[in-house]
Amino acid sequence: MITFGGNAWPALRRSTTPEPVMETDADPESIMAIHGILHRISEPVNTHVLPLAHMSGQVRWRFPPDEYISRLSEALEVLERQ
Repeated sequence: MITFGGNAWPALRRSTTPEPVMETDADPESIMAIHGILHRISEPVNTHVLPLAHMSGQVRWRFPPDEYISRLSEALEVLERQ
């Protein structure tokens, strides 16, 4: 599952308890901080979640396309090792 943006991630966190699958001190309240860090939830379904900032013009300066794809690729590599 992939969540895009500052609305989907908080909504998911209200109904589940995502836990990062790797060590991080990123603030889980902030989609910009947690962007690209793979998480696992076990209830109501057992799955992985990848929070990503929405690729709007407002965040493009923070995550240019190469950085965005790099974080996505790194998270998918972590998922493959799970």
